[in-house]
Amino acid sequence: MVSCAGADAQWVATLDDQDRYRLKDPGSARYLVASGTDQVRVGTGGDTWFLTPVNPVRVPAQSDPRLDEVTFLTAHNAYANDVDGGFTFGNVAPNQSRGVVQQLGDGVRGFMLNIHQTSDGAILCHNSCTFVSKPVALAVDLQRIVDFLKSHPTEIVTVFLEDHVDAHAPNYLAVDFYHLNTPSLTNERHPSGAGSVELPAASTLCLDNNAGGTTNGTTVQLWDCNGSGAQQWRVRFDGSVQNPQPGLCLDDPGASTTPGTRLTIWTRNGAAAQAWRFR
Repeated sequence: MVSCAGADAQWVATLDDQDRYRLKDPGSARYLVASGTDQVRVGTGGDTWFLTPVNPVRVPAQSDPRLDEVTFLTAHNAYANDVDGGFTFGNVAPNQSRGVVQQLGDGVRGFMLNIHQTSDGAILCHNSCTFVSKPVALAVDLQRIVDFLKSHPTEIVTVFLEDHVDAHAPNYLAVDFYHLNTPSLTNERHPSGAGSVELPAASTLCLDNNAGGTTNGTTVQLWDCNGSGAQQWRVRFDGSVQNPQPGLCLDDPGASTTPGTRLTIWTRNGAAAQAWRFR
């Protein structure tokens, strides 16, 4: 290290494009170049550099900027941190050293997540989930972000999803986002959590398995919300809606296309009559 005022610390900066510079040794035809992943040296080469002012000009942030008008710190493979849970076999080479909650506290506002599928929802793994111990569910990390935003309502967080989900499971992400945006769900941190389904126009009425039936063909109705097992429903990865108490799914009898058809519950069978889309 030398004094910044010394001759050996002087460089000639030449603008190479709109915002990057080449840094030349004034006494020779040598330039500042990268060496490896974290070192620099003087030599020949065409390396260019961004210059960050010691005392940058600061201006107040816009009150409601567009996404393309802001920059923010983003964590690559934010879930691969060896703090929150498993992410690859043996948790080899984590990308981050801190959990998602700490990353949020440190100022990270962009999260890159790799999602894979299970029978109960999306989970986060690096490349493959084979032999991964205790992987984190997508809904868990999303909930961590939601909790942070509730406590910091002026903050904005962007989530980047690298999708490894089967193309034949179109409702996969809808399941986790639906759960996170439905306050009545009692187990928001679990993709398979169940909760009541209320009618917004009449919030005292809930989707109800008539008389708590446990057999195929039991009708489904609207009834006064009472929190019973007959009114607990969960959205599954394939788009089916299951009443956990009998383990049966919301069903359109005979795949009817007639308005006014009475819905029932039936053994889960993967048919189109049990696949629901949430708008």
